[in-house]
Amino acid sequence: LLGPPCFVILFTGLCLLFPLLTILLKMINMFMKNRRIKALTVHFASLEGICESRWHIAHQLFMVFTLADRHPSNTQLASLVASVIMVSKTRVAKVISQRYTQKGVILSLEEEIGKTILLL
Repeated sequence: LLGPPCFVILFTGLCLLFPLLTILLKMINMFMKNRRIKALTVHFASLEGICESRWHIAHQLFMVFTLADRHPSNTQLASLVASVIMVSKTRVAKVISQRYTQKGVILSLEEEIGKTILLL
């Protein structure tokens, strides 16, 4: 066998297409009110938020704590706060999806905001 294994090629392809698939799914979810599409959209968004933001938080914290000769900039602090918010937002959305959307319960915007506040 010469060349990379099929898994590496498939994983690389999915990583490259992931942002496009996420945007496409969010657009489909805007126009089609289907609980399965909404659940899939939430899973994609949580995967994006958890995977991307978790590594971003780790990178920002590494830079803040290892570069002791200077203070973190306002941009770094804002980016760190945004990543923490993104991770918590996607976790809450995933819990709400598992409890309600996947069971066929459609929540109104007010109900979803209320449940989100309770979970925070």
